[in-house]
Amino acid sequence: MQTEDMREGSGIGILGPPLFVATLLFYLITLTPFIDLSVASAGDPAADRSNTLNQIVVVGLTISLWLTVFSSPVRYLAVRPRGPLIATLLWFAIVSAISAHPDIALKRVVLATLTIVNAGIFLLLPRSERQFAGMLAMCCLGTLALAYFGVAVWPHLATHQASEVREPMNAGLWRGHFAHKMSRPPRW
Repeated sequence: MQTEDMREGSGIGILGPPLFVATLLFYLITLTPFIDLSVASAGDPAADRSNTLNQIVVVGLTISLWLTVFSSPVRYLAVRPRGPLIATLLWFAIVSAISAHPDIALKRVVLATLTIVNAGIFLLLPRSERQFAGMLAMCCLGTLALAYFGVAVWPHLATHQASEVREPMNAGLWRGHFAHKMSRPPRW
């Protein structure tokens, strides 16, 4: 009896593993780890913190993921279940259009749409459960190592400081490369 995943050998191909690692590390670490939380805009959730490089990387990863999955025999499995996802994203768009800041809200709906579609494709990249587990472990260990490296090398950016705008009461506590404690759970 064969114990390997049924997609073994017929999955995404050679581009799957590096694309999996790049995508996971992008979402776990981001392009701006160890941000300075003592600047005035760090406390403003409506502050426009997006940058051109981040947008280019998101679009580049999205295009790479889409091209990779659409050229594979498992493309029919991408982004399932579609009905509830489309309904949810339409609801996000409707409530964002009538929000206090529709421009910012709709921009975030577009980002959420790309992220959800990427997640639906992302899970198809490994060829087997074993490969998935190995790459996931490698990326998680790398992320954890980066957090500890930051505490050792840049303690003023990797631990909370009394000069922070949002939560100065956490001074001295570890935060690693994450900007806020609430940004960690969705990533992990």
